[in-house]
Amino acid sequence: GVVLACNNYQIIDLGVMVAPQVIIQTAIEQNVDAIGLSGLITPSLDEMVHLAKEMERAGLSIPLLIGGATTSKVHTAVKIEAHYPSGAVIHVLDASRSVTVVESLLGAKKPAFLSALRTDYEKIRVHHAKHQAAKELLSLAQAQANALQLEFNTETIAVPKHLGVQLHEPSIEALVPYIDWTPFFQTWDLHGKYPQILSDVVVGEAATKVFEDAQQLLEQLINDKILVCKGVSGLFAANSKGDDILIQDPKNGTTLHTQITLRQQTKKVAGQPNIALADFIAPQDSQMQDYIGAFVVTAGLGIEKYIAQFEANHDDYNSIMVKALADSGHVEHRPRQGVRLTPAGRRVALNVLRKHRLVECFLVNVLKMDWAAVDTEAEQLEHAISDEVLDRLDALLGHPETDPHGDPIPSRQGKLDSQVYATLATCVVEKPLRIIRITDQSAEFLLFVEQNGLLPGESVRVTERNLASGLVTAKKTAGRPLALSLAAAGKILIQPAR
Repeated sequence: GVVLACNNYQIIDLGVMVAPQVIIQTAIEQNVDAIGLSGLITPSLDEMVHLAKEMERAGLSIPLLIGGATTSKVHTAVKIEAHYPSGAVIHVLDASRSVTVVESLLGAKKPAFLSALRTDYEKIRVHHAKHQAAKELLSLAQAQANALQLEFNTETIAVPKHLGVQLHEPSIEALVPYIDWTPFFQTWDLHGKYPQILSDVVVGEAATKVFEDAQQLLEQLINDKILVCKGVSGLFAANSKGDDILIQDPKNGTTLHTQITLRQQTKKVAGQPNIALADFIAPQDSQMQDYIGAFVVTAGLGIEKYIAQFEANHDDYNSIMVKALADSGHVEHRPRQGVRLTPAGRRVALNVLRKHRLVECFLVNVLKMDWAAVDTEAEQLEHAISDEVLDRLDALLGHPETDPHGDPIPSRQGKLDSQVYATLATCVVEKPLRIIRITDQSAEFLLFVEQNGLLPGESVRVTERNLASGLVTAKKTAGRPLALSLAAAGKILIQPAR
């Protein structure tokens, strides 16, 4: 939500653990373009399935975005999408991807995007079904008979110094050394592991600048004592009973809570147990007292006031990002003139473009994927490929000059074919031509040109152009005449045949 809001999308934040009826009613009343769910704990997955069912029952067709730490593309395809056939269910890998996904849903690319998505999800379901069929499951009794056997005694059980609940209020300064910075860079669409990302050939300079900005903001948070960090931890006496854990009151020994745990039921190789979390707690009949702990933390108390100050100053994500990029030398911003790439920024952009189009070539030419479905896959993979792997991929493919759609691939040195080509809508009539590129990469249009053989590299000529009717008649060397609208013909780039 934060990333979308910072890219000029209006976000209605309903909070956490919101009832499906509230979500659906708000979506209808506000006429929203998409609904987003975030799952940080496992029970959220079942709630997402329930909401999808309720959205279908309500007759909605609003796209449903799924994200969060516990979610996955497989769970979305197998468990959620099937319950919402009237709409689209899209798994968003991380927050930085949300803008691209929403743009695809709201723009002209929506049909192609959804077609490719559903094809991909169907493949995932088929693969998952085959994998599940190959699994041999045990009965619960058989799995329990193969439980993990641990030795519980005074040497293996540590007695806590203090039982019960304790409050913790560490300073931000004390927590800084423990920050995992990798997700932070992903939020800014800078992909790589920390600290290696700071020296990355492509994004290292931008990542370093963003990291330095974050250090300055952290210093301000520390000095001004803007945020309050709090945690609550609890250590309790506990024993297991079968697959359950009995958590006891440290004062009188009564059971405060029974924690139900699940046991693995997949058949294991000889000597490998079917584990449940209860196996790690001393059984009730062992006469040994064991212990269990739990905690919950927050680092955001007081942040609302701080954010309000930014909003009051119109200091949104875009302005921060533009300034950060400008400082890093990738773009330059001039008042009332907008933003444009610097030479350094152009090199970064061309390298990303090279990755994307080489990956598309690999997916089509090697993996034999449908050329109408590779754009989405390439977007996922382009950020995960190192320059070394990219060079090897380029060599494996024979150093192609264009991707499957005819778009030019930048060279390793950053050179890109910028030649301007004519189209079937503007070319000379009756002159032999060769198709160079398809500029409309929607699934429908790609299917149309494929069915009619109007692919890059094919020979063709225009036999008639009727401006009054808005039609262009094209004919392949061996084929029937084909009538195209001027708009469609304008999406097919050509050059004189050699």
